[in-house]
Amino acid sequence: MSRATPGPDIPFADDDFRLPAILASLQLHPIDDSADLGLIDASLCLPTEGNGGRTLRRMKWLGLALLLFGGLGLFLGWVISATPRIDYHIRTLLGAVLAGAGFICLLGVSPGPRLLADRSLKARPTYDRLRDAKPRPTYVGIENAATYQKFKAVPEDFAMAYADRDAGQLILEGIRCRYIIRREDLLHVGMAEAAQTTALQIDYRVGQEVVSIAVSGVSSASAILQGLTGRKTLPLDAHIQAVMGKPTEPPHTTANA
Repeated sequence: MSRATPGPDIPFADDDFRLPAILASLQLHPIDDSADLGLIDASLCLPTEGNGGRTLRRMKWLGLALLLFGGLGLFLGWVISATPRIDYHIRTLLGAVLAGAGFICLLGVSPGPRLLADRSLKARPTYDRLRDAKPRPTYVGIENAATYQKFKAVPEDFAMAYADRDAGQLILEGIRCRYIIRREDLLHVGMAEAAQTTALQIDYRVGQEVVSIAVSGVSSASAILQGLTGRKTLPLDAHIQAVMGKPTEPPHTTANA
């Protein structure tokens, strides 16, 4: 399943878009979740210890379960409240309870899986530094920049992102990989848009390899705000400016895959 390489097994498929950058990273730094990314003087796409894929699968099933029960609660609440054979007061109360429970489940579609991610991320030394980081760290989903337009229940990785001004780094502390993007290795940053989603595309160099990632927000509240206002949120824009000293490039349209 995974390509044979020296050292520890790497649980990534041969066609994983990160694999060339991962192999280049392992030539520069060993797999070590206890390493402080702010002290590493190189751009990396470094795999994490343990089974990050299992955590992502749990996040997917939790998100799908909350979405299913949320929709079911709203539907049953509406059906019961509209059933005349049930006493008016009972159906009103029961319908409100079911609809309310469904609404709460839908609100938890983003925060629920995020709690699972927190359990994986908080054991790392960089997690403690996030409390004092400016700009404030943000949760993001990470995808293959070439295929991010395709719907996925969960992203290919889930990360807490923040800027390290002093080191000139953008750090994405991910479940499956730890991404370090240094100012001098950044090749391109700009918005790429599709019909249903917006992501920030970042191309950067790891050794002699180039990896292209699409970074998108994972907040359901921000998604609702975008839907109501039509205003596109630029994920990581403040962090990019903090590290690079300039705003991201204007949005451009990417054809649907």
